[in-house]
Amino acid sequence: MRFLALNLQAPLASFGGTAVDHYGITRPFPAASMLTGLLGNALGYQRSETEKLTELQERLIFGAFYRETCPEQIRDYQTVQLRGETSWTTDGTRAERKGASGDSTHIRYRDYLTDLDLYIVLTLMPAEKSPTLDNLVQALERPARPLSLGRKTCLPSEPLLLPPALRFQEAATPAEAALNLAGALPFRKREKEAEAKKRNRNTSPAIHLMRPALPAERGLTDTGAHPPAGLATITDERNWQGGFHGGSRQIVIEKLPVRTELSEKETTIGVSGEPT
Repeated sequence: MRFLALNLQAPLASFGGTAVDHYGITRPFPAASMLTGLLGNALGYQRSETEKLTELQERLIFGAFYRETCPEQIRDYQTVQLRGETSWTTDGTRAERKGASGDSTHIRYRDYLTDLDLYIVLTLMPAEKSPTLDNLVQALERPARPLSLGRKTCLPSEPLLLPPALRFQEAATPAEAALNLAGALPFRKREKEAEAKKRNRNTSPAIHLMRPALPAERGLTDTGAHPPAGLATITDERNWQGGFHGGSRQIVIEKLPVRTELSEKETTIGVSGEPT
């Protein structure tokens, strides 16, 4: 299969999760609905075009990974009074917002990921149906509307598309595509890796990966068999017509070693980040 690779970078991002009362949590990895909305925004889909958004979400297969540790989380304490104020929307129109509790102050908490640097490998099945991966590239180069990473205030700090040489990966699964991409990426934090190699000569590059559970892994918890350590059931698909999340799917979160040209040669890296 052919996978499109993206890099999501931002000072703050929020990928949502199951909200309880006034606490808006964030997961470490994006939801299927979040990626659907991101791509739909780039393609110019309207929120009322529920059939298009539903089909896009159903076709989407993806994995996501961090090259080092997952980002830290912070919690924002928010208070606001809504008395019919108007604000700009992403399509350039103004909308009025009214508080559900009259003139009372709204108090809520919102979680964010800091210094996000996340890679996505995604494909659409069936591949020949529109939009194709090439259509997504065109849309992400010139998105129809501003793009955000979770919430409207979480704007990407870099283009989402990787350079052409890294943009597409041929692989049988999202995990294989992620490992291929991770092995081809240049190191950004050479000094940090050098210090790790000083402390532990066995240290090798690794990624923290979220991928769909394989057919053989699904349902293992119900049969009493030993499931993968990172197997989890999440609710991250949106009912676009009803406007709520429903259903569930199984994912696996795991740490995988990455084979790079540098690690295969076992080259010693100096403090300056250059081979010695």
